Amino acid sequence: ELANIVAFSGNPASSGDNRYLVDAQAGELDVVLPDPGVFPEECLLDVANGVVTAIHRIRGSSELPAGGRVLQDAQLEEVGAVLWSIVQAFPLDRPAPSGATVLLDTEWKLLSDGRLIVKQVRPFLRR
Repeated sequence: ELANIVAFSGNPASSGDNRYLVDAQAGELDVVLPDPGVFPEECLLDVANGVVTAIHRIRGSSELPAGGRVLQDAQLEEVGAVLWSIVQAFPLDRPAPSGATVLLDTEWKLLSDGRLIVKQVRPFLRR
């Protein structure tokens, strides 16, 4: 396994930011509950009609040398395109309450052969 990835179909920390948030960590290290002092690579993706139009690299992984990347641009473009497709097809039982937005929270693996595997998709309520 080359990386663990968590991707949201919007920025969960900013209600007006609909860029996809992608956090990735090298190897089998945890993205969601890392050890103290360990933090993942963080990127925001502009996505239009299933195509990543811009990649904003916010922070690198604490586990790589300065300038090292967990995910290359082509891999981020694939995550963005697949996540966009998931958003189009994912059934929601009910609309978001007033003042909230439903994002999709996804977990992925990057395998040693280069394949991206989606492990989990769940709704996330952003207020």
